[in-house]
Amino acid sequence: MTDQRRSFPLPPPPPSRRAVLNAVPADDYLDPSQVETVAESTGQILYRLLRRGIVRVFSGIEWLLGATVLTIALAVLASLPVGQFLSLGYMLQAGARVARSGRFRDGFIGIRLAARL
Repeated sequence: MTDQRRSFPLPPPPPSRRAVLNAVPADDYLDPSQVETVAESTGQILYRLLRRGIVRVFSGIEWLLGATVLTIALAVLASLPVGQFLSLGYMLQAGARVARSGRFRDGFIGIRLAARL
């Protein structure tokens, strides 16, 4: 038997988002203005990374606060006679969303909103 597999050519890789720098000889082609531009862009990159890290930390704190408030609110609501049905409805809705999408994170309904209350 001969191997009759088809070989499909791979698509070309997507173009890089980084700028391609041209190599220049180390003679007199390097201006001080170019060096300053690189330093400024490095500072901007560091600023963006620092800002992104701070935003993620505060976003995580907001999510944890919302989860805590929502847990306490559902516990208080479950202690009231009619509120038991509302907290049960919330739990059923959260379980249904997880079952429909298959993602556990879809079950956390209103976490960010609860953090802001």
